[in-house]
Amino acid sequence: MKEFDFLQVKDQPDMQLEFKRIAEELFNNYLILKQPDKEYYFTDIEFYFLSPLHQDFFTHAGEEQTEIGNFWHHKSGGIDLTFGDKEKEFWGGILIRGIIAKNNCIPYNGCTDVTKELLKGIKDKNGIIPELTLKKIGVKPDREITIKFEKQRQGLKPEMFNIKRIKFKNATVPTDIKTMIEFFQHKHYRAYF
Repeated sequence: MKEFDFLQVKDQPDMQLEFKRIAEELFNNYLILKQPDKEYYFTDIEFYFLSPLHQDFFTHAGEEQTEIGNFWHHKSGGIDLTFGDKEKEFWGGILIRGIIAKNNCIPYNGCTDVTKELLKGIKDKNGIIPELTLKKIGVKPDREITIKFEKQRQGLKPEMFNIKRIKFKNATVPTDIKTMIEFFQHKHYRAYF
């Protein structure tokens, strides 16, 4: 989809610049439209991406994450904006951790509150939420939002790790889960303002 071209990524071992580019685009140029007329700004997001070169095994790697631009209610209870590519073996999810309602400026912080608000009155269809879409902001804001990147993603725990989620032909999975958690916690994969 041409409107979501900004969600396409290049596979590389270090995705921080790609994630920063996408975060700036989402925060400055898009909002979430909940049909028919509720709108929300992004305030806090967290990136998960699994590919042959970027082996973040904390990514759910659900079939839904091989599409671009869907809102997916995943098995951990949160909602992701997906940005994968099935042909390239990319699984991508942007976990929505914070939003602000445009009409009344009420903030929703944390995955539980965000999910409750976005799913209020609607039901997902096998995880996909068709009532939620990205809406491009027609008028640029007076100033661009300054985005901060946090070093540590939230909630990376050994019990989350499930090596059976996905297998690559040449995957080198650390046998020490603690090493993997420490590696991915120090990546700047969480953006907020």
